[in-house]
Amino acid sequence: MKSPNPEFTAAWAEQTPDRSSLSFSDYLRLALYHPKCGYYAQGSRAVGTGGDFYTNVSIGPVFAEIVLEQVVEMWRQLGSPTPFYLIEQGAHYGQFAADFLSLVSQHPELTLALRYALIEPLPALEERQRTALAAWADRTEWHANFSTLRVANGVHWSNELVDALPFDLIEWNGERWQERRVIWQDSHLTWVNEEIADPELRAAVAELPSPPEAGYQTEIRLSQRAWLQELAGSLARGFVLLCDYGYPRDVYYQPSRREGTLYCYERHRRTTDPLESPGQKDISAHVDFSALAQDAAAVGFQLRGFTDQHHFIVGAAEARLREREGRIHTETDQRWLKSFRTLLHPELMGTQFKFMAFAKNVRDSTMLSGFRFQPDAARALGQ
Repeated sequence: MKSPNPEFTAAWAEQTPDRSSLSFSDYLRLALYHPKCGYYAQGSRAVGTGGDFYTNVSIGPVFAEIVLEQVVEMWRQLGSPTPFYLIEQGAHYGQFAADFLSLVSQHPELTLALRYALIEPLPALEERQRTALAAWADRTEWHANFSTLRVANGVHWSNELVDALPFDLIEWNGERWQERRVIWQDSHLTWVNEEIADPELRAAVAELPSPPEAGYQTEIRLSQRAWLQELAGSLARGFVLLCDYGYPRDVYYQPSRREGTLYCYERHRRTTDPLESPGQKDISAHVDFSALAQDAAAVGFQLRGFTDQHHFIVGAAEARLREREGRIHTETDQRWLKSFRTLLHPELMGTQFKFMAFAKNVRDSTMLSGFRFQPDAARALGQ
């Protein structure tokens, strides 16, 4: 195993002066978010053909076009307020925001009401975002965290944010769950299993089904609870709309998934060793959408929808499809249709990604268009 680079080694020593082990979630905070050696903080994370992985945004502006249609509907359910905030978190280089702001002029009334706020704690990424969104400087603003953002009416939007929140690893030893932690040993990082000491983690693990055999490994993402609490405190009235990959709980913890969902990505190569070359690759795990819905309800949000991307897009894009009906003839229209089909494709992104929506203090309970084909979200999540 390769030894970590000197910057990460120094960060680790600072974090563990007593040479103790770190929880995997704390290890991720170093490997992904440390201001000097973290993968995200370095500003080198890339998506698309030349990057580490693809996202929906890589496909082109069609994705933002469809999300815009859902946001317009949410704005109207709120009574078309002014100002109206779209809050994006996890914006990477700002491509989705640029696509969205380029298209929002198709809705003049929303254009006048809109403020676009980006939550970005990493200076390198904020700089890239400001450059990408310079044309809309009069309606964009940045916040390092939720503490400086108080919004009366808005929608919080994220694409592949929750999967990047830190998570802990656990393993069934045949009798009980143990925590998988990271320790420095013989000039490299390695694993050590310990009894679960954190009471919050113990409580979350107690809700899981006992797996059938020793060696079963999986993930618990407690960090989403603090994130949802902060988000709820910043938004007086509005919606949360998110897109990510994952499963309901009954699928997530199936006995056949004995090695969990943790993966690392670097230049479109997927590996399973998160301790190799920390800071040089992305590390993530799927989202337990059932747990996410429970944690959201605990801070005052109401579940308003859960479905796969295929069905969300078909529902949300109905108006766009009608506009193009019978006129997919030009090269531009053909490109649009190709991108649209890629987003829908069940073997690519259509079923891999899920959309979820929450509401807070929204009186209008009309079904959101993107979720019309999965009306019973609570049942789909096992609630």
